[in-house]
Amino acid sequence: MKKFRLGYSNNGSEWMMVLDTNGNKPKIFEGNSNYDTPELRTVESLLTRFIRIYPERATPAGMGLRLELLGCEIEAPTLPPTTIVPRTTPSDECDDDQANCHSGTGVTTMPETTTVDVDTLPAVDSELRSHGSLLPSTASAWSLWTSEDTGSKWQIQSSGTPTLNTGPNMDHTGGSGNFIYTLAAGPQETEVARLVSPVVSSPDSDLCVSFWYHMFGSHIGTLHIKQRKQTDEGPADILLWTVSGHQGNRWREGRVFVPRTNKPYQVVIEGLVERKSWGDIAVDDITVLNGLSMADCKDPAVPTEAMLPEDGFNEILEEITEYPVFVETNQISGAGNMLKTLDPILITIIAMSALGVFLGAICGVVLYCACSHGGMSDRNLSALENYNFELVDGVKLKKDKLNGYNHTDKMDLKLLLISTLLGVICYSDAQKEGNECINANAKSCGDCIQAGAKCGWCKDPGFLKQGETVSTRCDELQSLLKRGCDEAMIENPHGVQTILKNKAVTNRRKGEDKLKPEDITQIQPQKLNLTLRSGEPQTFDLKFKRAEDYPIDMYYLMDLSYSMKDDLENVKNLGTSLMVEMSKITSDFQIGFGSFVEKTVMPYISTTPAKLLNPCTGDQNCTSPFSYKNVLSLTNNGKKFNDLVGKQHISGNLDSPEGGFDAIMQVAVCGEQIGWRNVTRLLVFSTDAGFHFAGDGKLGGIVLPNDGKCHLENGVYTMSHYYDYPSIAHLVQKLSDNNIQTIFAVTEEFQPVYQELKNLIPKSAVGTLSANSSNVINLIIDAYNSLSSEVILENSKLPEGVTIAYTSHCKNGVVSEGENGRKCSNISIGDQVMFSISVTSKGCPEKDREPKTIKIKPLGFTEEVEITLNFICECECHKDGIRNSPTCHNGTYECGACKCNDGRVGRECECSSNDVATEDMDRTCRKDNGTDICSNNGECVCGTCECKTRENPEERYSGQYCECDNFNCDRSGNKLCGGHGRCECRVCVCDPMWTGSACDCSLDNSTCMASNKQICNGRGTCECGTCKCTDPKFQGPTCETCPTCPGVCTEHKECIQCRAFGTGEKKDTCERDCSYFNLIKVKDRDKLPQPNDASYPVMHCKERDANDCWFYYTYAVNNNTDKEVHVVDALDCPAGPDIIPIVAGVVAGIVLIGLALLLIWKLLMIIHDRREFAKFEKEKMNAKWDTGENPIYKSAVTTVVNPKYEGK
Repeated sequence: MKKFRLGYSNNGSEWMMVLDTNGNKPKIFEGNSNYDTPELRTVESLLTRFIRIYPERATPAGMGLRLELLGCEIEAPTLPPTTIVPRTTPSDECDDDQANCHSGTGVTTMPETTTVDVDTLPAVDSELRSHGSLLPSTASAWSLWTSEDTGSKWQIQSSGTPTLNTGPNMDHTGGSGNFIYTLAAGPQETEVARLVSPVVSSPDSDLCVSFWYHMFGSHIGTLHIKQRKQTDEGPADILLWTVSGHQGNRWREGRVFVPRTNKPYQVVIEGLVERKSWGDIAVDDITVLNGLSMADCKDPAVPTEAMLPEDGFNEILEEITEYPVFVETNQISGAGNMLKTLDPILITIIAMSALGVFLGAICGVVLYCACSHGGMSDRNLSALENYNFELVDGVKLKKDKLNGYNHTDKMDLKLLLISTLLGVICYSDAQKEGNECINANAKSCGDCIQAGAKCGWCKDPGFLKQGETVSTRCDELQSLLKRGCDEAMIENPHGVQTILKNKAVTNRRKGEDKLKPEDITQIQPQKLNLTLRSGEPQTFDLKFKRAEDYPIDMYYLMDLSYSMKDDLENVKNLGTSLMVEMSKITSDFQIGFGSFVEKTVMPYISTTPAKLLNPCTGDQNCTSPFSYKNVLSLTNNGKKFNDLVGKQHISGNLDSPEGGFDAIMQVAVCGEQIGWRNVTRLLVFSTDAGFHFAGDGKLGGIVLPNDGKCHLENGVYTMSHYYDYPSIAHLVQKLSDNNIQTIFAVTEEFQPVYQELKNLIPKSAVGTLSANSSNVINLIIDAYNSLSSEVILENSKLPEGVTIAYTSHCKNGVVSEGENGRKCSNISIGDQVMFSISVTSKGCPEKDREPKTIKIKPLGFTEEVEITLNFICECECHKDGIRNSPTCHNGTYECGACKCNDGRVGRECECSSNDVATEDMDRTCRKDNGTDICSNNGECVCGTCECKTRENPEERYSGQYCECDNFNCDRSGNKLCGGHGRCECRVCVCDPMWTGSACDCSLDNSTCMASNKQICNGRGTCECGTCKCTDPKFQGPTCETCPTCPGVCTEHKECIQCRAFGTGEKKDTCERDCSYFNLIKVKDRDKLPQPNDASYPVMHCKERDANDCWFYYTYAVNNNTDKEVHVVDALDCPAGPDIIPIVAGVVAGIVLIGLALLLIWKLLMIIHDRREFAKFEKEKMNAKWDTGENPIYKSAVTTVVNPKYEGK
């Protein structure tokens, strides 16, 4: 494992990292250099139960770790026992060579008279009486336990702890029994309370000690359970169990496993009360549980105590008063820790402040409604505004202080961890990569200078340190200088360039004599030599200017198949017309003509005798088929062109594609027959069909590839039946080699085909030919203008390892690089452009190191730049090498080092390669008999250590026995020697203005310079580039702020009042007390100095006097340390209240309130009446009456019955 970090924890869930010396970043530990040799890594004292290893980097062999923890010393704040008792036999549990295993430093031993058998170990229960000492006078269970005088003691309590909400209210059973506790005290430093049991003898069995503990509140401290043994150096405390921080407002059960031992021991209960602890540590009911194994003797996962008798009130109280563990700054914190750590007092302040702001806002609204339209005075509004402002600022200040005191939230910590990890990865990669000079592992000066342009070779014979290999002579120049090599002894050759031919471009003016083509120059320079050093580019400028009246050769190549019959008629008069148009561009124009049809074999044509004579049908008179025919070589006689073309006849073939590629190849390579000059060459290819290409010849039994040579006899291509059609790539090569620019004049039907072909052929154009070629002249002119307005550079084949880069500087300041750096567009006649060309060689050619020649030219132009390349493959000192030098017994002394002959080894070639492993030679490679050969960091070669190389080439071993290195020095900011020095033999050699073991202490005081040009504002000292404020009230980067000091404005208010306005409390003593500043009065607030206008801080102040008038001023200490006060000479007093709106508002309010009360009363009466009426209606509907007759009622009708009536 290359690197790792170390984490530790007391509970196994909350982990903290071991930090570096600065205390702000995790410390990175280096793995051991050798797989089989353990190496010691030390850390400061830690009190922990768990250790965790975080791997950072693995070696190529894989990841593995063998870890042995040495020492278990418990440092401060654990204090040694102070009770002096007679010495007893030392414990056998610590090895003799592990002195750090013992924490006791005095002569304390265990009493010989208090040894207790395990079965009689007294249980400390809750039946103790309440008193202040733990040494009661009665013979109880507590009487055998002792309290050590360590500055703090365990107290006995039978009810709640004295301070409110800091400890338990009763013992763990919920009753009124006794328990012990450590009292919280705000400002004290960390104190230790220690309770020691009687001596226990348990040689046959392990013990499981059970107890109950209560830890409630932030900064609660730590509870330890230890086993104390006796050693030769005194008692040693071994930590068995620990817990830290807030554990909730309830009792919890703890269990600790005490292993058996042959020697007597004691159990120690230790409480660490931290600074500003807000909680008490309490312990109750310490008992021994019999019959429990080590696996069972552990803290219960869920508390088992009964609920307190307040019907769950204790549980509710715990939930609402729960405190989180107060996490240290190097501990990973959870989300929302800032809110969780708000103490109840601060929460109350914030809540009351928020309530005050809310009530103030309501009062403001009411006052505004009551005193609308300016009814309230400016004075009252200002007071209200200032109240709210100060209140919010107070809350903000409190919160800012809290945030400054609190720890980083989760998101910030994630970003920090990611940034740190990325930084470590990037730094590790950079270290691993190294520079190209060291990576080359050069054995000679020649190998070194080929490694890179920044590499140099130190030829000083005494440069190498003992154990360093020859390859360490090769390094970057600055590194060699830092390592002590004189600049004159460094071989660092550079490439050069020499211009051999530099004829200026032609600037021909109108009216001057016509120039010959060979006298016209369009590119400059024409020839140069470049001497190349590996990795070092040689750059030169190439100038191109499009010359005026530059000669043009144009060859018209036409398809004479039958479908082009009407086109031929229009071309017959092309010569004279084209001559006229081209004369507008150049006075030196030549034109030629050629034609093509197809290969004269089946299946391209019919081979019957009649068809060979006349391939056309019917009465059409056609000429015999042919492949290609040069009808007219280039000439400036347009009439001759018309005459010869007029005699041409149409021919015919069977298939649609034509054999145009055969014709183009012959036109390109038969320069003499065609008559090409070294001028602009144009080839116009006219057809209304597609084309055959390589491979199509197999249809006619032609399998030989085209050879790219000229085969014209009497102007006719005679090998069409023998060679296949050329490929497109072959055609591109020949056209480029012969500087021919092609114009494809084709019908609209075949435009897409020839557009694709144009993309494959540089410096070519495509034009749409009308059905009868009537637009051919305009097509040629447009295509020529398009081609000639663009210049594209190309180079010949480059030698091995050579690269070339182009940067174009075109018209209108357009600069391009890469592929676009080869060309410039929209170049008119007479325009000039520049190209920057860089040629770079990587190393030297392995086989042939003779000079090489490359050529660069613009496509379509015959002019070119010829470049001869020479390679620097050896240093100058190589020429002075001495063969069989006395310095080198069997080799050549060259460039300060020996270059051994075959079969010889050693720094001076003094040994044979067959004799290097003798025991006598190995003995001289050991520092002493107890050390490895070459410290296991090198090989013994010829009796001398040659240190081995590491995976990172920048890391080196050195020294006579390879005992030194340059990578195991102190680090700062994850950088070796802080990045401000070099590591020599594991000691940092700092750069100027830096000091310290890790070169992390800057001697530059500029960072401590305050704006008033004083170091730390005169309130501190500058240490390592950082201000250390001597006055604890001040803080900040330059001790410029004092949070607890009264404000500058408030401090000087009274003096400014008395001097500027003759008022205030100091008006009687103004001359005596207030003459310490210069007072300058201004007319208006705008005239006051502004912070941006001064070179020193300016404080703007606004204060109010006893008459509620505001006055404005600025306070500053200038560069001469003089105090300056600028004050506005006029007070800003509020205007008096406007009585009318206030009276009107009050009257209106009374009237409106009276009307509102009347309306409310009326509304209530209406509601009451309606309810009564509804009730009456309801009762009336529900009324029920019995049917009966009036007893005093007598009817007016009398009925008489006839006695004689019988119903008949």
